[in-house]
Amino acid sequence: MNDINVPLLRKALEDVTAHPEEWNQGGWAVRLLQGKDGAPLSVDESRRLWVTPGSAQPTQCGTACCLAGNVVIKQLGGKPLFADVYFNATEVELNGQRHTIQYAAQQHLGLMPNQADELFASDNSLYRLWELANQFTDGEIEIPVQFG
Repeated sequence: MNDINVPLLRKALEDVTAHPEEWNQGGWAVRLLQGKDGAPLSVDESRRLWVTPGSAQPTQCGTACCLAGNVVIKQLGGKPLFADVYFNATEVELNGQRHTIQYAAQQHLGLMPNQADELFASDNSLYRLWELANQFTDGEIEIPVQFG
C-alpha cells in the first residue's frame, strides 16, 4: 500500500467540484480565453477561438485543468508551460524544475503509476474521480452525497 497525500487529493477534488468551469479532464492544462467584452469563455469556445487571432485574449487565470493539472497548478502553485502556438500544456514549472504535469501530480499525490493512469484518464467524470479517490484511500476520502 502506498501513502497517498489524502489532504492534497481531497482539496483538488473539492476545487474541481466547486469550480467545474475550470475543470477539463480532457487536457492537462488548457488555455481559457475571454471574449472582447471581457467575459470568460468556456473551454469549447476558447478552443474554437484559439485559431482566430485577435478574437479573444487569455483570462487572468488562463487555464482549465484536469485533476492532475489542478493539483500541480492550482494547489501547488506550478506554472503551466504553454508554447505560444499551442492551446494545451503538458509540462509545468514547479519549485524551479520542469516536469510533465502527470509526473508531478503523481509524485505529490503519492500515487502508484497504475493509480495515476486510472485517476488521470481523460474520460473520467467527477463522480468517477471521487469514486477512485475513495477506493485508493480505503474510504478516507468519502464520495459527496451530491453524487450518491
